[in-house]
Amino acid sequence: MFELSSGDPNWGTVPTAVTLAISIPATVLSFMAAVKDARANMDL
Repeated sequence: MFELSSGDPNWGTVPTAVTLAISIPATVLSFMAAVKDARANMDL
């Protein structure tokens, strides 16, 4: 995000935007999977 806002990304605008567009959903899905796994392994 900071690379895009600087106006001159090192990799270029398109590759940087694609990387950002892929990383945001991947982060959310990874977090949701970790929470689901933690809940499944809780000792109650």
